Amino acid sequence: MKQGILPILDDLPGGRPVKLKLSESPDEEAFGVEWRSVTFNGRRLVNIVNYNKQAVSIIPEGISTTDRIDLITNTEVGQVLTIDPLEIYLISAL
Repeated sequence: MKQGILPILDDLPGGRPVKLKLSESPDEEAFGVEWRSVTFNGRRLVNIVNYNKQAVSIIPEGISTTDRIDLITNTEVGQVLTIDPLEIYLISAL
C-alpha cells in the first residue's frame, strides 16, 4: 500500500521534501523509519525514528550535507545514518 501512495505524495505541491533511502540499496526507501520535517530560521529540521526491530542504515535525501548536526547529541551527522531500534535523531541542516 505504501508503495502505491508514494508516487501520489511526490506529485503533490511541495512533494516530499525528505526521502530516506536504504544505504545498501539506494533505489529503495526505508520503511519503518518515520520522519517529520520543517524549515525554521532558514534551516531544515528533521526528526527521524526507527520503528524496526533491527538497526537500519539510511541516506537522507533532501537534507543538505552542509553543517548537518544531530541536536540531541550535538554531533555532526554523516551522509549515512545507522539508526538502532527506537533511536531518535533531530537533525538540523542548512
